[in-house]
Amino acid sequence: MTGVKTFLAAREEWEALAAEVPSSAIESTSNEELRLQRLAAYGLLAKALKEQGRWREWPVVKKAPQGKPYLENYADVEMNMSHCKGYVAVVLSERGRVGIDVETRRKVTRRLIERVCSKEEQEAIAQAADGELEFLRYWTRKEAWLKCEGTGIEGDLHMVPQEEGYEMGSHPTPDGEGWLSVCLKL
Repeated sequence: MTGVKTFLAAREEWEALAAEVPSSAIESTSNEELRLQRLAAYGLLAKALKEQGRWREWPVVKKAPQGKPYLENYADVEMNMSHCKGYVAVVLSERGRVGIDVETRRKVTRRLIERVCSKEEQEAIAQAADGELEFLRYWTRKEAWLKCEGTGIEGDLHMVPQEEGYEMGSHPTPDGEGWLSVCLKL
């Protein structure tokens, strides 16, 4: 995707990313792992802004009414963040709204697959060599689209629109145990 840059950091990089971030920059939580994920994602955002030559000051992350994060003091930067057990991810866009999701392997129930996936997707998951990973590919695509739209997880998740005006990209995580997907609305 031209004009879109994705940044990914594995668990072993989190401490270094988090060390740079002012602790007041994120919402407080008693869950230390979640706190570290959020700090690392924020640190990766700062690193991304610096690498893209856009750094001015520590970004102030706010949330729109339905939860989509945005940068209060970088109105010219479209971004989104995601974190999971093994990775944090950030996407910056010069072309339009973006959403990103990263997920790693986890137990997937038949009930979840039926709730989230279309019949065609369910068949592809059932026939895949690794159904859990195939499900994660679909899940990250759907969540990236929802995050791009800023609606949160609501409505019918069976289909991710393939309308004109969207670009979607998906890639396995470096360890092959998950997926990263990005959606761009032009």
